[in-house]
Parts: sequence; structure tokens; C-alpha cells
Amino acid sequence: MSHDLKVIVGSNNKAIFSHYRDGNFFYLVLVQGQMYSFPIPIEDAKGTTLFEAMRRQAVTSELIKSVGYNQTTRTLEVRYEDSSVFRYFSVPPSVFRRLQEKNPGAWWTGHWNDYKYKQIS
Repeated sequence: MSHDLKVIVGSNNKAIFSHYRDGNFFYLVLVQGQMYSFPIPIEDAKGTTLFEAMRRQAVTSELIKSVGYNQTTRTLEVRYEDSSVFRYFSVPPSVFRRLQEKNPGAWWTGHWNDYKYKQIS
């Protein structure tokens, strides 16, 4: 199922990311002066315009290779030393900043489970 927001919303309406909850991204859409909210499941969003390629930055850690962050969706990506990549949802920007500091792996092992996540590779 395609969830390209341009197709869903149409050319005369605008959609903006609202929040993440229970495995769904919620978008607000203004249609003819009326505001609507609709969910898009994470599974349906994979490979669509909702997830653009996230740039990750290398970090100095024995556990983590690189981290990336989308401030709009508050989504964090972590590539681990074993090359697996996980996406974490509803993550505050302060967590991303902390992961950019020296040796973030030890800190992250005590915090990764605070967020909903999905392995993407």
C-alpha cells in the first residue's frame, strides 16, 4: 500500500507530522479549512516518502558505529558494531546530543529500552 503524502493529501492540502504513538505516525491534514488527523503504521511507512535516508554520524564507541536523528519525527537511528540498524521512536533531541559525546555506548545500554524501536537491518 502506498502512503505517499502527496497522493493522500492532494495538491491543494498540506500535511504535517504531528506525533508518534503505538506504532503509528500521526499526521495533521488541513482540507478545505477542516483539520484531520490520520495514522500511518510504521510498517507501511518503510520505503515511502515518510522515511527519507537518514544521515548518520560516526561515534567513538565499542558498541555503536554511528547515529542519526530526524528532529521532525523525533526518530533516532543507531548502527551498532555488528552492523545491525535500529530505529527508535519518540526520542528527545537531548538523547541524540548525548550519543554524540565521547563513548556513548555505556550510557546507551542503560537507556535504549526506554523507547519503542524497530530493527531495520
